[in-house]
Amino acid sequence: MSSISKTSYLKSTQSGFTLIELITVIILLGILSSIALPRFFNTSSYKARFAVDDLRIALQLAQKTAVSSGCSTQITISSSQYLAWTDTNCGIGAPVFSTQLQHPTDSGQYQLTFPNSISITSPTLPVFVQFQPDGQILNNGAQINTVLALNINQDGTARTINLYGTTGFIE
Repeated sequence: MSSISKTSYLKSTQSGFTLIELITVIILLGILSSIALPRFFNTSSYKARFAVDDLRIALQLAQKTAVSSGCSTQITISSSQYLAWTDTNCGIGAPVFSTQLQHPTDSGQYQLTFPNSISITSPTLPVFVQFQPDGQILNNGAQINTVLALNINQDGTARTINLYGTTGFIE
């Protein structure tokens, strides 16, 4: 063997991970996955959040539909669901809410059944929120002069949807 090959063989160092380092990383990944993965598969809190957000969006859609079409709309909110309606008479006589508002994405009925983790704590249910063609909001047929607050309990978290009666603003 030449002196060059002996020197290079002796000076070469091996690089990589030791078995202990690899086992430590595998154990840490196992611990993290046992904590994190159940959160990804438990979708009840996501469904509850979606239901509250969908109710707010339905209220906004009903208000915009009333203004753009010139026909009153109504959201009926019960303890278990909401339904969106449009005035069948469209300004001729007293409003008759017998036609369901169509969902803008699939043209199906605009309604949602609340998950068990959702409860509306106030106002007293059922609530009939009507949107007039001028954008104003009625609650059970009465003009809202201030703010109607829909207080919702979502998995122990309080959320509020505010409806401003004279302007029709929803937040």
